[in-house]
Order: sequence, then structure tokens, then C-alpha cells
Amino acid sequence: MNYQNPDIDPVLQKDFLEVINAMAEVYPNINGKARLKYYFDAVKDVPLKCLRDISKSFLMSSKYMPLPSDFTDAVSEWKKKNNYFKFNPDEPTKIECNKCGDIGIVVMKKSEGEFHSLINCSCDTSVFQDLKAPKWSNQLSGGFYIESCPFEWFRPKTTTKLDLENSEIKSIIENWNKKKRKAEKYWRDLGYKHEEEK
Repeated sequence: MNYQNPDIDPVLQKDFLEVINAMAEVYPNINGKARLKYYFDAVKDVPLKCLRDISKSFLMSSKYMPLPSDFTDAVSEWKKKNNYFKFNPDEPTKIECNKCGDIGIVVMKKSEGEFHSLINCSCDTSVFQDLKAPKWSNQLSGGFYIESCPFEWFRPKTTTKLDLENSEIKSIIENWNKKKRKAEKYWRDLGYKHEEEK
């Protein structure tokens, strides 16, 4: 017998129907056959906990029967609130910021193309928020321009698995941290004080 973990395993159809039938006590038309497929499509890739949370939310706050699009929106909100993102290698990854590639840090170069330092990107979609440096702004553009960090800095040459104990992965992380420390020293020497240090 397989145990279903409601916190991580995707919603099974029997669990979905159980929740929808409970909702039908308040919204009698919700379990109409024409709509059931669309409701299920909105929740089939999330854990049972998500379905239970959003159905409870609808039951407690919505005067009108939620539509499939309301379920889709509620799932998106639940994912954000619970920091739930499942990686699907078949889905193209959407990059929000073209300047930093969602890393949150960019390379600042002199106009001749020479590497100068690292600086925080001006976007708010970053993965890393830990560089003690200012955010890029056009006021800093005199003699400088920015580029995203080269992919080669992060790409392993021999290993194909993300194993933090692997010496090549350790070396990549160490080199990245060295670059960040050097950039932080550069900005500190210029008199920059990070929020936490002010």
C-alpha cells in the first residue's frame, strides 16, 4: 500500500473529487461534469494540502462559486505564499530579468570591456540577495556598463550531477564567493555601507 503525503505528493483524482463534493454542499453546481476537468487541470500538479487550503479559503470568503480560472489564480497565490516551485525539465524556464538572468548580480565593466566589479542588479526578481554592494543605476553608467555573469563561471566541465560534495562543484562555489568578497571589499573601500551595517 502506497502512502500519500498530502504535503508533497500531487493531488489524486479520488482526493480531488472528495474535496469538490465537500464544496458542492455550499456551491451545488461546482461538481458539474463539464467543469470538473478544468478544475482538476488547475490543481493536478500541486500537493493535496494546496487543494485543501484553497478550497477552505473559497468556502470561508467567496460568496460566489469559484470558476476554474479562480482555482488557477488561487494555486499561483498558494505557490508564492508557500514558496512551492517544482522544477519540470520539459518546461522552458522563464527568465524575468534579461540583465542578470534572475541571479540578482551583474558584472560591471569599464567601457573598454575590462572586468571591473560585481554589483547588484536593479531588478527585484533575483535569486541571490546577499551581495553587500549597491544596486546598479544609470547614475553609475559614466564609463561603465553591465552584463550578466558569464555562464562559464557556474558551468561544471566534468560532472553532470549537482552534488555539493563534488570537488568541481565546491570549486565553482568557492570561486563565486571569492568574486563576491572581492566586489564587497571594492565597494567598502569606496565608502559604501550596506543596509545591515548602517
